[in-house]
Amino acid sequence: MLKKLFIAVFLILTVIEFSLAGAFSNFQAAVESDLEPFSRDIGGLLGSGSFHTARALGFSGFDAGARAAAQMKPELSDGILEKDKEFYISWVQGELGMPYRIDAFVRGGNSHDLVLVGGGARYGIRKVSDEPGYLQVMLVGLANKAVHRHFYITHFGSNLVFSIAAKRLIPYLGAGFDSTKLVVKSADNAALAGKIIETFEPRYSVGLKLKSKYAYIAATGTLAHSRTIIEGSLGIRF
Repeated sequence: MLKKLFIAVFLILTVIEFSLAGAFSNFQAAVESDLEPFSRDIGGLLGSGSFHTARALGFSGFDAGARAAAQMKPELSDGILEKDKEFYISWVQGELGMPYRIDAFVRGGNSHDLVLVGGGARYGIRKVSDEPGYLQVMLVGLANKAVHRHFYITHFGSNLVFSIAAKRLIPYLGAGFDSTKLVVKSADNAALAGKIIETFEPRYSVGLKLKSKYAYIAATGTLAHSRTIIEGSLGIRF
């Protein structure tokens, strides 16, 4: 039952994401008061998908998969995104385990004409162990660049993550922040061109990962800037 639920969550996120190609089409009509909440809304999505466990991959370990993040509705003062409507981004992510419990990852995708590239690193604070009940602790740092024809965003984030080792179903939680800089490239209001908005917001996440020997699926719920974000991850890991 849990497996079916996780798969359904991920498929719904992915299918709806591809049906919302015009999510940012209203940006050109933005007014100045829209920019700060819009920056927080997008920053919350860009900070998603950086972990689904606190266990390091281990030297030469590998993880590759698809990620999707959905915010249930934009901030009330965000007049760019459609009011009371969910919006999504998705990307692919590759991760590699290195010595000293360090993992590196890169990501890339294109959603609603928003091109995303990014990456980061993770450090396993405790030794790698799959003993059931073992507490795993990890520090994550990431950076993203998202480019649209009317704006671009630079994002930095970090999370402290905890998970409990288990054979099949792994719970995890994390706390961190999103630091986001929005730069306007063009808008109907010419005075906004070149405008820079910077925001900094905390984020709190909790999730479950269902794994087999080489594959996994994970669902995460996140609270960021007083908004709910749902994250889905599907991939292979060895």
